[in-house]
Amino acid sequence: TEKGLVRRDEKERAHRYTPKLPRERTEQQIVGDLLDRAFGGSSSRLVMQALSSRKASPEELDRIRLLLDEIEGRKR
Repeated sequence: TEKGLVRRDEKERAHRYTPKLPRERTEQQIVGDLLDRAFGGSSSRLVMQALSSRKASPEELDRIRLLLDEIEGRKR
């Protein structure tokens, strides 16, 4: 709750937590924070570390390639 990622419902004895933001927005916020804190804002360092630390499936690699192609297409 302190980071603004969940809401706490204190109506009942057991507290219930629900997401404050949609999953995609929460992931963007967490990755952005990680990028700044651990990788000095370097997207390439983050991606290289992520891809070297765990093996990506062929489907994941295909999605990564499509995303890179899309990004390159926007730059032209």
